[in-house]
Amino acid sequence: MEKRKNSFMNNVAAILGSQFLIKILGLAYNLIIINIPGFGDIGNGYRTAGFQIYTMLLAVSSVGIPNAISKLISEKLALEDREGAERVFRTALTLFAGIIPSRSAAKKDPVVALRTE
Repeated sequence: MEKRKNSFMNNVAAILGSQFLIKILGLAYNLIIINIPGFGDIGNGYRTAGFQIYTMLLAVSSVGIPNAISKLISEKLALEDREGAERVFRTALTLFAGIIPSRSAAKKDPVVALRTE
């Protein structure tokens, strides 16, 4: 038990150290990019707007939506409802990837389409 607890604390320390390093690198990046001659307020505004969009998309993709879609497709395939699985897959692609890619991918096997798209 002691070895397992020690291993857990080592992992916690590694994650804590990596997060600290990430924050330091992010601070350095922000200080450097903001102070580039010619970048100015307009460039900083563009960077901030882009970062907000990136943060929103990252949050949506990390919330568990991919896991939920995978679970729904797996349930349909376990019940041998291939049409239902394809319907879930098409709907998910339409919502998150756009209409055109979903139409071409919907004609494929869901497992193959997810690996190739």
